[in-house]
Amino acid sequence: MHHETPVLDVKWNNKGDEFYSCDKEGQIARWSVPKSLFVDFYFGVNMNNDIHNNELFQPKSKGESKDAYKERQVNAEAYEQKLFDTYYQKYLELLKTQAITEKAFCF
Repeated sequence: MHHETPVLDVKWNNKGDEFYSCDKEGQIARWSVPKSLFVDFYFGVNMNNDIHNNELFQPKSKGESKDAYKERQVNAEAYEQKLFDTYYQKYLELLKTQAITEKAFCF
């Protein structure tokens, strides 16, 4: 649902992954926000540095077999997901402690 009249108010839910908007006619819309938005916004540089500095993400070396490289890629994907989950948990902790800075989101 999209509003056809001016939006008067916006409120985040307690989990911090959705917000609600209310328009002039009293219509309420729920908007989902992907977790990646928060991870990228608050920890994107850190996550990119962690990935860049990890040997799992290096290009295939000359002496590396195709099977070893494929296994390393699988391990890299698992590591990246674990890293993402770790940084999302850090975001949730910031949300709980209200330590989130007043940065503006541009949608």
